[in-house]
Amino acid sequence: MYNFNGEKYDDLKFMSVRDIAEKAGLPTATKKESMGICFVGKRKFAEFITQYLPHQPEPGNFIDVDTGEIVGKHNGSAHFTVGQGAKISGASQKWFICKKGRNGTVFVCNSTHHPSLYSNELVVQINDFNWTVCELPPPLLEQKSMSTLCRARYLQLLIPCIISLTKIESHVAINFDRPV
Repeated sequence: MYNFNGEKYDDLKFMSVRDIAEKAGLPTATKKESMGICFVGKRKFAEFITQYLPHQPEPGNFIDVDTGEIVGKHNGSAHFTVGQGAKISGASQKWFICKKGRNGTVFVCNSTHHPSLYSNELVVQINDFNWTVCELPPPLLEQKSMSTLCRARYLQLLIPCIISLTKIESHVAINFDRPV
């Protein structure tokens, strides 16, 4: 990682971002941490995102991925992200979004370590993939696949994977050596 002057942060693994912000005199160094979307402000996410959808979200059911039972109702699957906690009215346990289906169906599981939250493969549009050093690495262009390390989520450790060009030229497939 580099700072704005192009100097490499060799010691970044020993420093926290808060320490760096404090040394730089940034007011955010002591602010409370937020897990929300910072640019939305003090608004409800569902109301915010609905403004940008091409059509109104379709209400549907929360379905237990293990039993197939309906465990609740929601106002639109577009309001949810896989892995997010599902706020199901009247639920006696915590639920997590694990898959979005057709007709507004949202599948949920009851653990953050449930197998349905993990996958061995991911297909993404090339333009949505963050290449660290360049656009498409030459080995990928020349050989149509390459072994490398990647990070599927923010702050996750780097893990071995094989990235391959797909039949659809605008996409790549990432096959992880273990579920992530």
